[in-house]
Amino acid sequence: MAPPLSDTKPQLSTFRVLVLSVALSLLGALAVPQLSLQLFPTSESRTMRAQFYWGDTTPKRMEQEATSLVEGALNRISGIETIESLSGQGYGMVQLTFKPQKDLDLARFEVIQVLRQIRDRLPEGVSYPQVIDGGLEDSPTHIKTYAVQSTLHPMGIEDALEPKLIRPLRRLPGIDQVIVSGVPPYQWKVQVAHQKAKGLGLSVESIAERVTAATQSSALGSLKLTPTSSWAFEVLSQSSVAETWEQIPVTTWKGRVVRLGEIAHITLEEQVPREIYRVNGENTVSITLLAREDANQLAVAHEVEALVAEVLPQLPTDFTFKETYNGTERLEEDLVQIQQRAWATTLLLLLFLQLVTRQVKQLLIIFICLLTTLLVVSLLFWLFQITLHLYSLAGIALALGFTIDNSLIMLGHWKRYQNTFVFRSILGATLTTIVAALAIFFLEEAKRENLGDFSLSVAVCLGASLGVAYFLTPALALRFGITSNKPRRRFTRWARTKVRLISTYWKGLHRLRPARWLLAPIMLVALGIPLHILPKEINPESPLGPWYNDQLAPAVAEIPDSWKRWLGGAWRQFNEEVYQGGVADPFSKLSLQVSAFVTEGTTLQTLDSLMQRMEAFISQYPEVETFQTRIGSNQQASIEVVFLPAAERTEAPMLIQNAIEGQALALGGGEWTISGLGQPFSNHLFRDWKGFNINISGYSFDQLIPYAEAFADGWANQPKVSGVEIRGALSLFEAAQTVHAFTPDRYRLAQRNVSLQSLQSSFMQFRPHHPLPQLYRNQVLRSASVSIGLESEPWSLWHLQNLPISTPNSATQQIQRQETKLSTLGQFTQKALPAEIYKRNQEYSVGISFDFNGPKMMAENKIRDQVALWNAELPLGFKAQYDEDDEWDAADPAQYILIGIVFLVVFLLCALLFESVRWPLAILTLIPVACIGAFLAFVLFDWPFDQGGYTAFLFLGGMVVNGGIYITVEYQSIKQRQNAPKALKKALANKFFPILLTQISTVVGLIPFVWGDRPQVFWSSFAIGTMGGLLAALVGIFFILPLILISHKAYSPSG
Repeated sequence: MAPPLSDTKPQLSTFRVLVLSVALSLLGALAVPQLSLQLFPTSESRTMRAQFYWGDTTPKRMEQEATSLVEGALNRISGIETIESLSGQGYGMVQLTFKPQKDLDLARFEVIQVLRQIRDRLPEGVSYPQVIDGGLEDSPTHIKTYAVQSTLHPMGIEDALEPKLIRPLRRLPGIDQVIVSGVPPYQWKVQVAHQKAKGLGLSVESIAERVTAATQSSALGSLKLTPTSSWAFEVLSQSSVAETWEQIPVTTWKGRVVRLGEIAHITLEEQVPREIYRVNGENTVSITLLAREDANQLAVAHEVEALVAEVLPQLPTDFTFKETYNGTERLEEDLVQIQQRAWATTLLLLLFLQLVTRQVKQLLIIFICLLTTLLVVSLLFWLFQITLHLYSLAGIALALGFTIDNSLIMLGHWKRYQNTFVFRSILGATLTTIVAALAIFFLEEAKRENLGDFSLSVAVCLGASLGVAYFLTPALALRFGITSNKPRRRFTRWARTKVRLISTYWKGLHRLRPARWLLAPIMLVALGIPLHILPKEINPESPLGPWYNDQLAPAVAEIPDSWKRWLGGAWRQFNEEVYQGGVADPFSKLSLQVSAFVTEGTTLQTLDSLMQRMEAFISQYPEVETFQTRIGSNQQASIEVVFLPAAERTEAPMLIQNAIEGQALALGGGEWTISGLGQPFSNHLFRDWKGFNINISGYSFDQLIPYAEAFADGWANQPKVSGVEIRGALSLFEAAQTVHAFTPDRYRLAQRNVSLQSLQSSFMQFRPHHPLPQLYRNQVLRSASVSIGLESEPWSLWHLQNLPISTPNSATQQIQRQETKLSTLGQFTQKALPAEIYKRNQEYSVGISFDFNGPKMMAENKIRDQVALWNAELPLGFKAQYDEDDEWDAADPAQYILIGIVFLVVFLLCALLFESVRWPLAILTLIPVACIGAFLAFVLFDWPFDQGGYTAFLFLGGMVVNGGIYITVEYQSIKQRQNAPKALKKALANKFFPILLTQISTVVGLIPFVWGDRPQVFWSSFAIGTMGGLLAALVGIFFILPLILISHKAYSPSG
């Protein structure tokens, strides 16, 4: 057979190619141990946040006195793109997002410097702001958590672990943080006798100042004695030991010094915890280990395990040390599984090739090319600092099939023609797949977080396979003596069978020729005409609204439902019968999630008591391995119940879940949700959930709230609107905070000669706590916060209404004995305010959340009209905006538009390759055929659809056109020497079995990805969609494409 017109051969000699391949492979083998390995990809973030705490301070006070100060100081840093702040009950946070050109190391240095400068300006009691890289979702990787139990107090447990374990853990090279939790902080509590202090003319603030002065050293300055020496002077603390605070002088009375112990009771007690964590109902000290982002997590985990095993014998015998979380367990299991799949894929492919080709030399060449590609990919990963994790490893495993296909096509062409002309086809086919892979980077950041490294791994592997196919495959073929210059042997039985198959196939195409005009309608109906999902009406104000509502919608309504079902095709079946969501994590243990919800105003201790009763009930079941309790707030808590492996496949978990449901109903005291097995249980009314939200923003929070209240009151009177509440912009699912507001009557204040400053001073006297700077206990050298309060019973609203206010004499301005009640100076009201105060770029924002009893489209139209009216009323600097839904789901149209863009790019690449428009259009018909196959694969196998299925559709756009490109390039080459009918027949004969072999080999390579008892997250869905699409594409490649490529005159049964 005459070779193609182009006779391009490798420019490098065979020896040089082989030596270079060996050198690159050795470098790749050396780079493998140096690669960073972790569980999940690390997303690059350009955000930093400074977070701080301040006792039980209200959100408004936190915003006014602490958050605004920190935000204003940080806002002076250059290169900030956005600055956000959040103030809640006792906590504050300022988050900075920097521009791409800003150096993050310099930015962190500037943030730390600014915080140091304002440290002394922060109110007393505010913790020093902690700088954390990344947003709230970005943090070092959690690899392990240990729970330590003992008869000792938690503080004693920490003291025993600090020198032997905690410090060595912090020194490990791959450890970023070691967090010790479960040790309650202590505080020195100074309870002041109110009547005694009042009789001595002392206020709580003055007593706090005396304690601070006596326990804190202060610098006075320095005195320069000589040009080379100076003395520093400071006032030393009188007592840094809290046990001697009773001797601190606070005032004098009738010539006698009054000391603190005479008017106050001093005790050391545990602070009220902000959160509670227990394992198996027992208080534990938890050690949480966070690894650095660039660390090899498996290596770090093994070092931690070795250190723990070394330290355990040195601990007291009553110490119980248990691993409650292992973040690398899944990584190790998944690595083993991916390794097994990779080996299974390779063996299946090689076995398949051996059965078809029955030539050991060709099989050995394919194996060498595959191994070289993997080692070169390892070298590229090391050079470009690409991290290995579950997604990138699976991408490499997936690319094995494509790598074998490229080498197989080149080897088959070299054996026939002794040149590399087919590389143009390989390049075009591979580029289409690379384009499909890299298209994932055009998704939103949140959606491409996991898929980005997966597609990058596939693209790198395919790029490396191009070089191996072009240089190494021909060189190995020459070295192994695979040429076509050998004398022809007689036709074998297999050769005669192939000839008969090709002849029968060609005759079949001839018989199908008259029905060419049916291709378009059959493909359209098979894919699906989506009449079944068309809405009954659309927005009448849109450009097509009147035409759609008046003409198209009535016409569609007259079509029988049975016709709509048939016209819906594979798309309708997929949309209606396939679950579009996700699958359970295959590595998670069988567990129950028990959550409790209580009403606002419940204390943490009350909620803890409720959870302890549930823990006592769960502990009686021997089938339960562990149960972990977490109480993060005074309104919500959860228990995770994990079962023993031996009990997972029995009826015990379901029986225990039913028993827990009964116990939840019997306990009362809160609302419960229980999920994990079968039908979830819930008696939680989800009062905090609202269906819609309107954001109102402005430059002043004090002015913003009245506007929001006025709009909320008016909106609540609208028909179909219910449950209107004002909430924080970032806490839309958290109920508003109920507060008691006092509005002073200025006339009465003036009448009694009471100023607002004195009124506020009276309030400050009765604050629950006056925090002071931290001190050290002399015995254990542990910091302890100090609070000063009044001795009295727990306060209520009645105490506040009857708060005594001293009224000064208008002439002498001296305090008189008579006092007046606070309730006589103003009015108390109850109102709901946002639980958090959110500000973005110096603009406050609150949300008006509500429910709407009607269709969503009607609600959105009404909301948009109302927002327009509000914006017309709001002054400059304020605006209202409707919150549209913004979350990932399978129905998001943007991601499917991206699939269309991929198809367009594939078309443009084919147009550049063929310098034509007709042939690329013919090749593009393979894509809808593949989509039909993918739809039916999900339906027939009842397989769940998740992001893996979506990625399969993206990749199919690049993979299924490969066969069409090979046939078209071969057809163009032969057509230059023969007429069109013979050229097409010969092109189909030459490429029929190579294409069939590559397509089936790719399907065979994906089979290990669907092995297992249940679907695997992402990979199973990807594999089932890809296999269905590739098998369906064979019909398009061998029947639809030939019928489109040339006119009907080209076909004849004997052509």
